[in-house]
Amino acid sequence: MSPVLRSGSKLRDARHLQDTKHWFAFGDSWTANGFKAQAGYDPTKQPLRTSAGGKTWLNEISYSETFPNLRNTVYDFAVGGATVYPETRAAGLPNVSFPDEVDRFENGFIKSTNPDKPTWDSSTTLFSVAFGINDVNVPWYSGRKVEAVLDETFQVFDEQIARLYRLGARNFLIFDVPYYDKAPLVQILYDTYRALPRLDGSINAWNDRLRPYVAGIPLRYPGASVELYSINQWLDEALESIEASGSMIANTWCGEYVPISKDYPPDVPEDFSLPTCPAPLRQYVWIDGTHPTWPIHRLLAHDVVKTIASTEHHSSFSRRSNDLAPSAPLPRHLLKSGSGRRTGAEMRRFRARALARPIVLG
Repeated sequence: MSPVLRSGSKLRDARHLQDTKHWFAFGDSWTANGFKAQAGYDPTKQPLRTSAGGKTWLNEISYSETFPNLRNTVYDFAVGGATVYPETRAAGLPNVSFPDEVDRFENGFIKSTNPDKPTWDSSTTLFSVAFGINDVNVPWYSGRKVEAVLDETFQVFDEQIARLYRLGARNFLIFDVPYYDKAPLVQILYDTYRALPRLDGSINAWNDRLRPYVAGIPLRYPGASVELYSINQWLDEALESIEASGSMIANTWCGEYVPISKDYPPDVPEDFSLPTCPAPLRQYVWIDGTHPTWPIHRLLAHDVVKTIASTEHHSSFSRRSNDLAPSAPLPRHLLKSGSGRRTGAEMRRFRARALARPIVLG
């Protein structure tokens, strides 16, 4: 089953990604790349700062030779730790909300008098929205549940969709929330703090609310088109495939790779490895225990392109994502479920960190 639900008419011109001329993205660290409108309107002239140790799914698409039309017209307002609901805040997080990101879009691309400000057209512009991880995570980490504030949260969500619509947005691509509790660091939290509830109930509650909300967007906003992409379903299927093939390490991470998840230098080769890590970075699913590595983002980009691009362009783009796994399964000792657990000094450091501030999952 395709991980997408279409509502209303197809995305018209923007339904075929090769015809899209501008793309505005909103979300959290699974999308963020450090773009700042005040630093200029050419994203390619700004350094990538991602959580993936390489390009995110969005930049895999925009930097691809398959889509030269998007090379310097994808503007990413996503920020790590961002939430939909402004009141869902925690010490140690950037405390940026969906309204804040829309403010930045409006200030930079609507109100700005900068003569270099791009001119964009509603019919050939895509707006992607990928929130929810931190809206679920922050209450959960405090022993609460997102269900208690879902009404308020989705009111804010709809207010921002309404703002974007008033500002000219007509084509929306909205993501649900993945089962990120399968990340190894979350599994450690489960083992360490037995009183913590499981995340899947809150993730399901979010996605159950999101589906009918998205289906109703074309009814509330005439002329709007929307697609709901299920990263939840995609990640589940991807992890099952990886586990079955033994092609990547999904149950742990190597701490020495973590620094490059904060600032990705463009000259880091795709076969980058460190002698202190059991395998090259490209063979890990998670770079820091909660954020996917760039190979996972590339596979995600492949599936997103399949959803919103022509068959011809999808085939062209997918050639790169088909050459990620090693030619043979990894050694079995690297794939054991127990290898993701931390002990000794490393576990003590992690516990101290966990008690001091919430873990930024998105």
